Amino acid sequence: MPDKRPRKVQRASRACDFCHKRSIRCKPSQEDAERCQNCVDFDIACTYTRPWKRARTSVAGSELATERAQGWGAEPIRQIKDNKSNNASAVEDAEGQQSDPDAAYSGRMAKQYRRHVDEPLGQAWRAFAIASESTIWALLNAYHRVVYPIFPLFHHETLLKRLRNHDHLKDRGFFACVMAACALASARGRDGALAAWQADSAQSIPVPSETFYAAARDAIPKDTHCANEFEYLRACALLAIVSIQYGKIDAVHEHLGNYFTLLATQRFYDESQWPAHLSRVEREERRRLFWSTYTLDVYSSTVWSGQMRSREAHVQVPYPSEADDEKLETSAIGLVDPSCWLHGWNFTTDLYRVLEHTVDKLRSRHAFSGPLRPMQAAFATDSFSGPVVLQSVLDVYARLPSRFKTIPSVTGEQAHDIFGFQAANIQATLQLLRIVLFSAEENVDMDQKCNVAADLLSVFHNAPVAYLKAISTPLIYHLGGIGTILGSVMEGPLSEASYYRVRGMLLSMADLLEHLESGLHHTAGISRGLRAQVDRIEEYMSLQRAKARDSKVLQPHAMVSAETAIGANTLPNLSAAAAPPDNALPPLNGIQGYSEYSPTEIQLPPELFEDWPWPFELSGQEFGFSWPGVDPSGWEITV
Repeated sequence: MPDKRPRKVQRASRACDFCHKRSIRCKPSQEDAERCQNCVDFDIACTYTRPWKRARTSVAGSELATERAQGWGAEPIRQIKDNKSNNASAVEDAEGQQSDPDAAYSGRMAKQYRRHVDEPLGQAWRAFAIASESTIWALLNAYHRVVYPIFPLFHHETLLKRLRNHDHLKDRGFFACVMAACALASARGRDGALAAWQADSAQSIPVPSETFYAAARDAIPKDTHCANEFEYLRACALLAIVSIQYGKIDAVHEHLGNYFTLLATQRFYDESQWPAHLSRVEREERRRLFWSTYTLDVYSSTVWSGQMRSREAHVQVPYPSEADDEKLETSAIGLVDPSCWLHGWNFTTDLYRVLEHTVDKLRSRHAFSGPLRPMQAAFATDSFSGPVVLQSVLDVYARLPSRFKTIPSVTGEQAHDIFGFQAANIQATLQLLRIVLFSAEENVDMDQKCNVAADLLSVFHNAPVAYLKAISTPLIYHLGGIGTILGSVMEGPLSEASYYRVRGMLLSMADLLEHLESGLHHTAGISRGLRAQVDRIEEYMSLQRAKARDSKVLQPHAMVSAETAIGANTLPNLSAAAAPPDNALPPLNGIQGYSEYSPTEIQLPPELFEDWPWPFELSGQEFGFSWPGVDPSGWEITV
C-alpha cells in the first residue's frame, strides 16, 4: 500500500552567492528552475562559486568559476598576475608555500582584486545599468550640456562609443565614472540646471541621483591597491563634485582625499609617468581631469578653510590643448587658440593658480603670529600686494577675446552656449579671487569694503540666471565671500547712512540667493537665514528709535535719503531694498546717536552676531565662508 503521507520538504543545504552575501533566504523560483527567486528578481546569474566549507576549491577552480560567471570577467585578474609575476608558478607558489615574498605579495593582490570583482553587488548594479540604459544615455547628454563646459572630463564622442560597446558593463572603473557622471547630471537636472536647455528636465529623470551615486561608490575598490586605473581617479573627482551638489561637505573631502591618494600612488601629477601607449584623446582627457581637480581642490580649500593639497610647483602636467573634441586628434599638441572655448577654460585655471598663492599668503600671516616659528622669513621678503596682483590679473583679462568677457543669453546651441559658460565661470572665479585679495589687505576702511561688495553683487545680478543655475550649488559658496565682507562692516561702527547701505546689499544678496536656491533639492535656506539676521538687526534698531522717542532726545536733522545712503557705487536695483523702514525717525545725537552727520555712530551689540558665523575678521587665522544658521556639512537649518 503506497504511503500517502506528505513528503517532508527539506531546506536547501546551500544558498547561492548572491543570497549568501546578503544573508537573505535563498528559495527556488517558480519562473526559472535554474535560478533562485532573488536572482530572477535582479535578473542576474545564480552562481555557486564560493568554496565549500568541507572541501575548499583550488585557486585554479575558483578562477575557472569566475570566468564562467556572468558580469565583469576574469581578464583583469590575469592582467594583475601578469604584471606582478613573471610566470604562473610564482603566483601558485605564493598562494601555496609562500616561499617568494614578491610572489606572495602578487598573490595577495590578485586575491584581493578577485574578491572585489566577484562581489555579487557588482552583478546587481550591472543589471541596474542594463535596465536603465535609456536613462543613462539621456543623462550623459545632459552632462555634456551643463557640466562638460566647466568639467570636461570626457571626450564626448569617445564616451558615447564606449557606451555603445557596453564597456561600462565590462570595465568596473569606467562603470564608476559613468554612474558618477549620471549622478551629477541627474542632481543638476533636479535642481533646475537644465531648464533653459531641456523642457521638463526634472520629470524626465526616472531614477534618483542618489541611486547612481551609490552605484559609483560601490564600484570603487575599498583597497586602493585595486584601484590602479585612470578611471578610478576620474570617478573620485566626479563623486566630489556630486557631493558639493548634495551639500555634503564631509563627502567632498572624502572623495578628494581618495583622489589624491590615487594621484600619489600613480604619480599622476607627472605626465612623464603616464603610460606611453596613450592615444591623443586619452592624454587630453587626463590633462583635463588633472587641472579640473586642481581647481576643485583650491576652490574647496578656499571656501571651507581646508588644507590645500594641490601645489603648482609640484606639477608636471601641461594645460589641455585648445581644440574642440571633433578636432582634437588632428590638432597640434599644446595648441593655443583664442577662438576655442578651452582658451577661456585655461584662463580660469590661471585664476585658480593665483588664488592658490593668495590663500597661502593670507594664511601665512597666522603662521607668523601662531605657535610655529616663522621659518618663511628666512626665504622670502613680504612683498605681496593685493592691488598689484589684481591689476596684473585684470591686464591679462583685458586681452581675452570679448566672448569671454560678456555673458550672452542662452540659445540652446552647444557651440554658442559653451562660451557663455566660460564667461560666467571666469566672472565667478575672478570675483572669488578679488574677495581673497581684498581680504589679504590691511587697514581697509568701511567704504572700500562696501564698494567691493557692491561691485561683486553687480556682477552676479547682471549674469543670466540660466548660467548661474547651471553652475549651481558651487556658486552659492562664492557668494559667501560677499557675506564675509559685509559682516565685517556690520560689526564695526556705522553711521545710519552706512547701515542702510549695508542692509540694502544684504537684502539684495538674499534676493540673488533666493533665485539660485529655488528648485534646489538639498536646499540650505541660506536666503531665509540671511533675511532672519537682517530682521534681528532691524528689530534692534526699531527698539532704539522707540527709546529715543520716549526720552525726547530727537534732533531736527532731516533723515538722510535712501539714495544718498546707498551711494553711487551700488546697484540700481538696491534702492528699494535699502530704503529706510516706515517707522524710521530722524537721526539721534546722543549715546545711541547714528546720524551720518553726527560724530557718534551706531555700534551694534555683539550678541546680535552670536548666531552669525561669518568670520568678521578678514585677516584672521583662517579664510573660509560659512552661512547664517546653516550647517554646511548637512544643509540642516538651525535658524
